[in-house]
Amino acid sequence: MVWDTLPANLQFWSNDSGVTPTALPGNYFLWDMAGQTLNAGSQVAIDFTVQIMSVSEGQMITTTAGADYNDPYYTQAFGRHPPVFSSVHYYPEGQPIVFPNPFNPASANGGTLKFVDVVPGSLVMIYTISGENVAAMNCLSSRLEWDGRNRSGAKVSAGIYYYLITNQVSNQVKRGKIFIIKN
Repeated sequence: MVWDTLPANLQFWSNDSGVTPTALPGNYFLWDMAGQTLNAGSQVAIDFTVQIMSVSEGQMITTTAGADYNDPYYTQAFGRHPPVFSSVHYYPEGQPIVFPNPFNPASANGGTLKFVDVVPGSLVMIYTISGENVAAMNCLSSRLEWDGRNRSGAKVSAGIYYYLITNQVSNQVKRGKIFIIKN
């Protein structure tokens, strides 16, 4: 059996797997894999699509899937095998959006550069074109704002800067350029 309890703001949309899930109360979906045997090293993929019904700005949607299976060796020695769970999956995924770019702190909304669609817990680093670290910030939600100041609190100069967004769980790095202009 494989199951997923979808967050309340998601609605099950379609199933792209060979097994049709059973919808249960509480936005709970169960794929009964009875009769299927997996050999060591083989795998089964369950693909399905959900529709986001509502999401607040900066909200991160997370889900974790679980699987319960029958392992005769384990069952004989220890009793029922405990379920296994996937790592947490986040939405949004993909390339973060950084705006406005070019960035002018004097004319930007709120005076800040915005990073959106960032996986929570990511580390955002900003560097000069020569590689000097200007700022380091932990992104606690899916959105982060930078006021254009360096680690000492001084406004940075106009120019080209680089950003690195490192997902602390997967170590995946997203990178890009920031153009800072001043009137």
